[in-house]
Amino acid sequence: MNIKVDGRHPPQDRHTACTTMTSRRILIIQGHPDRDGDHFCHALGDRYDAGARAAGHEVRRVDVARLDFPILRSKKEWDAGTLPAALAAVQRDIAWANHLVLIFPLWLGDMPALVKGFLEQVARPGFAVGEPLKNGSVKLLRGRSARIVVTMGCRRCSIAGTLARTRSTRSSATSFASPASLRSAGRSSASSRTGTPAGGLAGLPRSNASAQRERERHDRSADARRAR
Repeated sequence: MNIKVDGRHPPQDRHTACTTMTSRRILIIQGHPDRDGDHFCHALGDRYDAGARAAGHEVRRVDVARLDFPILRSKKEWDAGTLPAALAAVQRDIAWANHLVLIFPLWLGDMPALVKGFLEQVARPGFAVGEPLKNGSVKLLRGRSARIVVTMGCRRCSIAGTLARTRSTRSSATSFASPASLRSAGRSSASSRTGTPAGGLAGLPRSNASAQRERERHDRSADARRAR
């Protein structure tokens, strides 16, 4: 449990921290679109709820998947449209809270469409921002803290592979134009003419280990030139 509080405080043990921390009014917004599912997002919401209550905080919850509301289709609807009845209570909960927790899964690189539609409906002029053409972009919900929790359905090996490829690409970019890499390009080109596998694009190391060796050779060559 890591709720943002103002100011710095001396280290405290867990019991003391729980009994002396200022009580917060927390609203947990569950954004997983599957209303009947038992997903990791729901487990995270349950644990956050339990931890907050154990620390002496007040907690309310909103399940976006169980709300009935249409999506907004124009700026006119956002500016002056009627707020769906199901979201009036949500606005009251947001106004009540001084700490918001939004939980949702990452779908196609972004929040689910249901969560986006929910936020567009709730964050109306006159509630989240100033009235159009009157107060500009005045933030009416300022003073609150918030935490966004996003889950990803990605295998650990896929993440590790992506990071390894990223590191290899970055390492290759730093040594691509070095004299050693140019010599490697020449050897690769000669190997391809004789039918010997060149091992990838000319000048690009095939692994992090070869990239490291390439950098070391480049550094030694630079040191030798400076010594002369």
